[in-house]
Parts: sequence; structure tokens; C-alpha cells
Amino acid sequence: MTLAQQCEFRRGELLGRRAFDIAERIGDVRARAYARIALMLSSMVLGRYSFEDVQRMGADGLADSRHCGDNSILNWAYWIIAWDCFGRGLMTEARNWALQLIVAGGEREDRRALGFGYWVVAWVHVLEARYDEAIIGARECLRNATTPFDQNVAAVAEATAMILQGHVQEGLAKIEELRRRNVGAWLALSRQRRSWSRRRGTRNVRANRARYSPDRGFDRRCRRVWAVIRNAAWNRITLAEIYLEMLAGRQMPPLRVILRNLGTILGRAVIRTTRVLTLLEKASSYEQLSERGTIRARIQMDLGQLYKIKKRPDLAREHLTRARAAAEIQNAAAMMNKIDAIMAGLRA
Repeated sequence: MTLAQQCEFRRGELLGRRAFDIAERIGDVRARAYARIALMLSSMVLGRYSFEDVQRMGADGLADSRHCGDNSILNWAYWIIAWDCFGRGLMTEARNWALQLIVAGGEREDRRALGFGYWVVAWVHVLEARYDEAIIGARECLRNATTPFDQNVAAVAEATAMILQGHVQEGLAKIEELRRRNVGAWLALSRQRRSWSRRRGTRNVRANRARYSPDRGFDRRCRRVWAVIRNAAWNRITLAEIYLEMLAGRQMPPLRVILRNLGTILGRAVIRTTRVLTLLEKASSYEQLSERGTIRARIQMDLGQLYKIKKRPDLAREHLTRARAAAEIQNAAAMMNKIDAIMAGLRA
């Protein structure tokens, strides 16, 4: 589980499998419950299992966790099913599992369960463009959360929802403060490791200050790891949508934003629709995305917008029809409204 938290997914999967096999052999239900979650944490990110496999494994995990009466692993069992659904774009299912965790946590008076559940709900609402509800969920998590991890994830969800609502300065200020606080805490922890020599400790602090500096971003190793997981697909969609907005020329950003991103904005003249198409096709190639999920719907909606810009109404309509079908399954009202607006533009 620690390896998975550190993005060492392949090593985590290997040890999780070994732990699960040992637990099965000796018949230890509690060990099996923990080992199953350890295995799923890495395997889920690496895209090893189908939706049906994860649902089955999750149900087995819930049964083992209830049997051994361990609240901690029971929370993880609910969460991992919910988060797998989230990563596939199945927001309705993710929200339902998160709400089950909240109800179960309330019955057990377990605030960790409430924190876990509420930040999943918050992020589901962010992806559904229900920003008021996302902020409510994030604040419920902050009110109940007992761990810094849950507090941080909820705070970022709240700030993201505020930015997407239009409260950009306030949301960005929250994110900057979180980043400063967390990087500062990490560096302080590094300095407390007295077993290190002064030279080694100093080198480590300097390396990590550079690694997590806002100007430097994550190191190459982190980029290689995250490139193989679902975040890469999400980031490609986001970048494609930024390019689509620039190609459509809908909004002029504030002057401060223009000055800070002058190179990118000047590059607008050389942005080609082929670049957007490549990004969306790569995102679409991620097999874990459900055909009836909102992320697939979002890709299809973006393709529809792209072909509208390219003056190909036939292809635009084809992709928008697929997008609306998936969005309707997930009851993604905001997305359906946006798709309808693009469709209306085609008829005009």
C-alpha cells in the first residue's frame, strides 16, 4: 500500500499479489482483506481489471472487511470501488458507492469514513460541473476529515470548483496556499530525519525543493510513472479543450493571465486542429474509460466541437449524438445542455 501511495505501482502490485496469496494459503481473513486492497490500489491504476472484475473483487473485500470488523480496511474497500468507477467516468456509480461509505461511516461514528466519502462526492460533482454541490461536499469533508490527506484532497476540490465557477483569484489563492503549506511540511519532515548525515540530508532537501518547486514541476521519474495511468488521459482532454477555446476565440483572458502566458497565446496562430484531434484520440485510447461514462462523453463532445470548427457538420453531429447518449446515462445535466447548445449551432 505504501508503494502505491508513492506511485511505485508495478512493485506495489507484485507485493500485493504475494501478500494476497499468502493470506489465502493461511486462511487469515483480515490479512486477505488488507492484501486485496493493496493489490487493487496498484492494479486499478495500471488498468489490469475490467469493471466487472473490480466490482467482484470489491464485493469480496467488503465481505472480508465486515467479517473481521476492521473499520480502516472497510473504509478502503468502499473507497476503492467508488474511485475505480470515478476513473472510468461512471460518476453515478462512484457517487452511489461514496454515499454508501458515508452512511456506513455515520452508523459506525467513523469520521475517517465521512472524510473519505465526502471528498469523492465533491470530485464527482466537479467532473459533473455541479460546482455548488462540489463545494458543499468538500466542506463537509473538511468538517469531518481526520487526516491531512483527506483535508488536502477536499481543499483542492473546493478550490477547483471555485475556479470553474468563475471565482478564479480566490480559488487560485487557496491552491497556492495549500502548495506552500504542503511543500513546507515535507521539507520540515526531511530535516527531522536525524539518522542522515548532514551532507546527505542537505542534498536530499535541495533535491526535493527543486523537484517540487512550482517552477520545475515533478521530476522525470514521476512524469514517466503518471504517463501510464488515467491522469494522462484526463490531462490530454483538458489541454485539448484549452486549444478548442482558443481556436473558437470565445473569451479573452484577463491581462495578467495574458502576460504570464504570452508565449502560449502567441502560439495560438500555429495551433492546428490536428493537434487537438491527436490529443483526443490518445485520450480515447485509454481502455479503462467506460463507453457509458461522462469522460467518454466529454471526449465525444470535444470531437463534435472540433468538427464544427472544421466545418464538418456531419461528423460533428455524429460525435455529439454519441456524447449525449453517454451523458444522459450518467444524468450529466450540465454536459447535456452544452451538447444541445453545440447541436443548435450546427442547425443555425
